[in-house]
Amino acid sequence: MQTHSLLCRLVGCFELLTQRSRFDRHWRFGGLSMEFVQNHPSVRMRDPNDVCMKVEKFTNDKPEHLLVIADFDHTLSRTKNHAGEECCISYGVFEMDALRRSPERAKCFAQLTEKYLPIELSTTMTSEEKAPYMVEWWQKSNDYILETKYTENEIEDLVAKSSIDLRDDVDLMIHDLDRHSVPLLIFSAGIGNIIDICLRKKMGSVPKNVHLVSNMMLFDAEGIACRFSEPLIHTFCKNGSMIERCPSLSKEIAGRFNVLLLGDSLGDLHMADGYRPNGDEITVLKIGFLNRAFDTHYEKFLCGFDIVLVDDQTMHLPRHLIHKIAATDAVCRE
Repeated sequence: MQTHSLLCRLVGCFELLTQRSRFDRHWRFGGLSMEFVQNHPSVRMRDPNDVCMKVEKFTNDKPEHLLVIADFDHTLSRTKNHAGEECCISYGVFEMDALRRSPERAKCFAQLTEKYLPIELSTTMTSEEKAPYMVEWWQKSNDYILETKYTENEIEDLVAKSSIDLRDDVDLMIHDLDRHSVPLLIFSAGIGNIIDICLRKKMGSVPKNVHLVSNMMLFDAEGIACRFSEPLIHTFCKNGSMIERCPSLSKEIAGRFNVLLLGDSLGDLHMADGYRPNGDEITVLKIGFLNRAFDTHYEKFLCGFDIVLVDDQTMHLPRHLIHKIAATDAVCRE
């Protein structure tokens, strides 16, 4: 992993040096010099000029035209903690509990991951080819979870004991967005109940600007989890049409044709596909968190995302961009 990370950094430094020769020295990226971007240990960009122009457009259009669409697992949440230990995703909360409850059930979860994770991460299969396998994986995982008959209080306790945690400054970014009345739409193929608990645990309460579209666990009259919401949401079916599942959003997002998209997988690239507020064309600035598989995914991330953050456990850069977009001065100027 260290070798992969070093290789990625060396390649990135070379690319940024090359980009600088093409980048107008009088321009500024988010109010920062190109020298800062060049020396930043995490930032990679395919086309700095294009990024700068998008940020300038977002700034000129003001926050009332901005919508933030974000994945949750390993995007808003951390991939690893400050000690370098892996942090679990929302489904992982139940997988870790299975290790404590039943070695046989834990083995079932592990077998699913062993079978389906290589398909999810494949760079040779299309999203359409992966989709039926993802449906199988999610459905089988959901069935295993429901068999345990969790209560809401038990789930709260599981989250408290788990390694799931938000990236640095996620809570501050959400408060920033709320202060400027910018909606945050969380599209997650994870478990919405876990996400809600995580946000409340960190922030006390979830601000009204946050809207969650995810797989929700539903409970019977006795308070026991009995089924999941439909339709099922997996990695490769997240797109702008899902906004229709959030009718309360329709008024709030009207006229928001500038989208800041945050994700950690190639499937997340499509989260704004089909989103057309009032029929308007949209401008999307895509930021990708490359957390693993540096060798196989780096080039594809760089091709798909406008900005790639390599092995970065913070929300510092997105939050900085939001500050600049909310400011009155232009971000990119001569």
